[in-house]
Amino acid sequence: MKTALTVEQLPYSAALLITILLPFDFFLGPSILLLFIAILIAQPFKQTVQNLQNNKLFILFSGSYLIYVAAMIWTENQSFGKRDLEYKLSILFLPILIAALTRLNRSAFELLIKAFIASFIIAAIVSFFVSYANNSFQHIPTYIELSIFMHPTYFSVYLNLAFIFLIKYIGFQSKSSKQQLLIFCLSAFLIAFNLLLNSKIGIILNLLLILIFIIQGLHRFSKKSALLFISLFVIALALIFTQVDAVKSRFQSIGSTLSAENIPKDSDESSRLRILIWHQVFEILEDQPLLGVGTGDTKDELVKSYKKNGITYAYKNRLNAHNQYLEWLLTFGIIGTLFWLICFIVPILLSIKHANVLYPWFCFIVLVVFLVESFLEREYGVIFFAFFNSLLFFHAPIEDEKIITE
Repeated sequence: MKTALTVEQLPYSAALLITILLPFDFFLGPSILLLFIAILIAQPFKQTVQNLQNNKLFILFSGSYLIYVAAMIWTENQSFGKRDLEYKLSILFLPILIAALTRLNRSAFELLIKAFIASFIIAAIVSFFVSYANNSFQHIPTYIELSIFMHPTYFSVYLNLAFIFLIKYIGFQSKSSKQQLLIFCLSAFLIAFNLLLNSKIGIILNLLLILIFIIQGLHRFSKKSALLFISLFVIALALIFTQVDAVKSRFQSIGSTLSAENIPKDSDESSRLRILIWHQVFEILEDQPLLGVGTGDTKDELVKSYKKNGITYAYKNRLNAHNQYLEWLLTFGIIGTLFWLICFIVPILLSIKHANVLYPWFCFIVLVVFLVESFLEREYGVIFFAFFNSLLFFHAPIEDEKIITE
């Protein structure tokens, strides 16, 4: 039995390594470089060119990076802009590298998915025990204290993608009762860990996914069973939001923010702070709506506005817009933002046309989290997005094996 790694397997092995390392945020830069080297060594140049020709939409994915480059023309803070371009290099290179890979067969793609789920679960378990030990086992860790590898919101997005893979891909292929029991246990673990992460948008996303999956699966059950599932979901929801203090207090802040007539400018509560920040963004955009302020000046303009209007917490911490759409508008205006939206709309329509089930689900969780987080302003958000956006569009199993990208 041959177990040695062949030269031809190097690109896939490098992609697998990235998948495994993503939840830990370790050595991702070198891993991407390794993928590039592996493709150069293992794939004939003609094959790489042919793969890129078959996956022409990589031009659209990578082209979104060029908007940041173009916005350097009218930016004043060139040094910060150059650093931002370095952080976002994955948006340029990963679509090219993933599109250059020979299309993965179902078993190879499934191994990547399972590796990501397993890696995330290991990262979650490690996070729990390390953070629990750090507080001398005095209390169950939650939120920032629990998420040791990255911010809880980002970790929760990783979790929700793992949940989608588990239910929508692996779950639908499982036949035996043992496999179904394992999937149920793993799903329960992910849901419980998501509650401990206590990211508001992460919990909302998870609950939305559960509700949608239940509704989609109702036709498989009798009316009584369907009613039972819905009733259990509603009861569990009520218990979570009324009895789990950490979750209850987090979501009560949303209600108090929406009902508040005036938000104190020194507030550090996340929901209220976002409202204050968004007001500053719109104030800045009044002067430069079409082209924005430029790649390097986004943070500077926000900080100036915080100082001018007395938003003390945001000023001291130099916070970003906490909304990716507003971040784009502020950076390169309406024109650049429309191009970014096209970069989502076109692939989503093509994936639906060709019955690529996973890609629209990935876009769903990303586009929702963009509403409350500048997701592409942190490197682990950028790499996660650039990797899975390309992998799931170019390599996820589809019914029509001819992807039209013209």
